[in-house]
Amino acid sequence: MASPRRGSSYPKPMPNPKPMPKPKPMPKPKPMPKPKPKPKPKPNPNQALQLLPPEEVLSAGYLYEEYDAAAIEAMLLRLSPERCCVTHISRSCAPLATQRETWCGTAHRCA
Repeated sequence: MASPRRGSSYPKPMPNPKPMPKPKPMPKPKPMPKPKPKPKPKPNPNQALQLLPPEEVLSAGYLYEEYDAAAIEAMLLRLSPERCCVTHISRSCAPLATQRETWCGTAHRCA
């Protein structure tokens, strides 16, 4: 390594700075809580047909203690085309929307 030339202007060395104070000790970390076990998710009806055996498809994650034919029949009688609500969303139906929704002003039509 070549020695510096005489008369060159190197920066003067900096004086030693004051010693830094010792850092404060970090507090001990709190222990992490044990994770709670996650409940097993119940399959939705679409998954139930693929994941469950045929005898468990109707319960789809729920266990029924008793078979009540009258309650099932009463529920089936309530399911009818007159009681269903069908929503069809399409730009081609825009001219048919004659009503306006109160809050957002969305055009719609109830048939």
